Amino acid sequence: MEKAKDLNEIKRGDFAILMFGIKLVERRCEARKQRARERSRARYLANAVELNRIFLYEYCEGIILKARKEFPEEMEAGYKSYPFESCVIKRMNRLLGKFHIFKNQYLYDDCVSICSIAYLYSVSQCVIHKYLYFKGYINKMLPIFIKCQMRLSIDKKARECNYDDAYRYNRM
Repeated sequence: MEKAKDLNEIKRGDFAILMFGIKLVERRCEARKQRARERSRARYLANAVELNRIFLYEYCEGIILKARKEFPEEMEAGYKSYPFESCVIKRMNRLLGKFHIFKNQYLYDDCVSICSIAYLYSVSQCVIHKYLYFKGYINKMLPIFIKCQMRLSIDKKARECNYDDAYRYNRM
């Protein structure tokens, strides 16, 4: 009987070690994921301005041209169904106020022009992927485009005034 008790104890002990090992492996995986997130974030911050420029002025324009070429009738229908004035102007003014961008600031004109690109891009994506909720997609994309343009404009202004990198990245 005594040997059976020892076997039971060993089994319980092995089970406890196994459980501890699993938790340890889970912690290691979480730590790796956290380090990967930190590296990804650092890479993004180091190249944020260039990535935003590529997104706004190369990728988006390519999508708009692709949609105009492949789906001209659907694009016209999208523009007529959801005109710029009714879908974007009110939301744009609200967002610019939220981000404290007013008409007398250097950011204002850039952000207004980028909102028109955001509108064209949103309609293009909705047509390409056959989304039904144009207005929701437009509302989703406007703040993303405004933030990207703010980063580009602030960086451009900082370069003109010879500010250091800390000023540019703490502004955003």
